[in-house]
Amino acid sequence: MIPLAPVQSDEILERRLLAEADRRGEAVDAARHRVLQAGLDAEKERRERAEQAARLSVDVLLVTATMTEHRMLREVATSLRLPFERRAGRFCTYYHLGMIGTDRVASIQVEIGAFGAGGSASSCIQARAETRATALILIGTAFGIARSEQQVGDVLVSESVFLYDDRHAVDGPTPGRFETSLHAVGRAIDRTTAERWTVARKVRALSGPGYTVQYGPTSRRAASGAWVSRFRRLADEWRRTGETGRIIVGTLLSGGSRIESARFRDDLVAAIPKMDSPLIGGEMEAMGAISAANADEQDPGWIVVKGIADFADAQSRAKIDATRDLAARSSARAVLRALQTPASPV
Repeated sequence: MIPLAPVQSDEILERRLLAEADRRGEAVDAARHRVLQAGLDAEKERRERAEQAARLSVDVLLVTATMTEHRMLREVATSLRLPFERRAGRFCTYYHLGMIGTDRVASIQVEIGAFGAGGSASSCIQARAETRATALILIGTAFGIARSEQQVGDVLVSESVFLYDDRHAVDGPTPGRFETSLHAVGRAIDRTTAERWTVARKVRALSGPGYTVQYGPTSRRAASGAWVSRFRRLADEWRRTGETGRIIVGTLLSGGSRIESARFRDDLVAAIPKMDSPLIGGEMEAMGAISAANADEQDPGWIVVKGIADFADAQSRAKIDATRDLAARSSARAVLRALQTPASPV
């Protein structure tokens, strides 16, 4: 049996071209031109996508949630002679600040809160995929929880975030169940039985008759240790040099509630199990931005750095127009200063 000669790839393509031309009822040269043009168009589109990706690619993505936060970031950047170049992306608009230290930096503005098409969850996932950013820094304003120890303009840095909406409501306020919920966070609770019962009664008052609220291991999320370390060093530097402003590191609350009630704030704080990190304040966007975190638990690639604008009560919220700018400016100033500081191992 005589073996058949192998068919070359260009011969296969020519056969397909002839078949396609016959099917369409067009001349072979016209079919060849059409196929060639389609290939050229596809290559042009591929190159444009590559150029767009390179143009939008950054290392650090700053996330603001209000026009005030965006405006204060721009003002602080301008004062440091940094650019604030507007670039249109597929999903949102980016503002590139160029190289700061060793990082390429840009910012985006999301809607307030985590929910909705423009909220922090969807926006951060899309923006991180498009820019290939290795770090997300949420900047802007937050509320404080301790008037006697904090003041407007203090900068709160998240060692971790406690998601207070990530909870389990169960029927029956039995002591055993509540004791379990306190220890479910995975850390020892250094309290006496009497103290634990005090917290239990407060949680039941907040929850309502007939049910209790339990928090589990997923309620608390650790921020990037490398970035926490960088802001701790900045806090030490500011203390040594007598810099105006103060940086406070601890755990931030994050959830969907807009809080303007001292009683609700205090009940919420009382419901959170005791942790090894102090509870320092709260905000609304981190719970969504965490959705874009790295899979690497050692460095999830995010941190929250926000200035205190109020204390989540009617009294301080009445003055918010006068305090919001100060808080947002303090946050932006701390973040841009930290970016200018060389990173070091955790």
